[in-house]
Amino acid sequence: AKAYGNIATIYKSKGDYDMALDYAIKNLELLKKSYGEDHIETMEALYNLADIYLEKKELKKAEEYLKKLESIGEKLKDKNKRALENLCGIYRLKGKLYLRLKNLLKAETYFKKAERCEEKNTK
Repeated sequence: AKAYGNIATIYKSKGDYDMALDYAIKNLELLKKSYGEDHIETMEALYNLADIYLEKKELKKAEEYLKKLESIGEKLKDKNKRALENLCGIYRLKGKLYLRLKNLLKAETYFKKAERCEEKNTK
């Protein structure tokens, strides 16, 4: 599954978001089968998908994945330091999403959440 995620990252870096999406979806499906929904590996695959949708400007899709991600991150943050680090990234990505949606209040809220999360994470 990791190979699919890596290939998705390569295509995303090249700006070929459709190919990136194909590989990211395959990656997510395999990880869900292996680990289930509420697992750090699955969480990172969902993050990658949300980021690709954001880059493709499919903002509703990105928002849908980010909602799932935030929920998983909240469940896992106290059990797993990597999950807490990812949650900080999720908040930043949600801020970026709301910035693109021109919802400045929500964008600011999530950027501040990311900042607080990162401060907590460095203690």
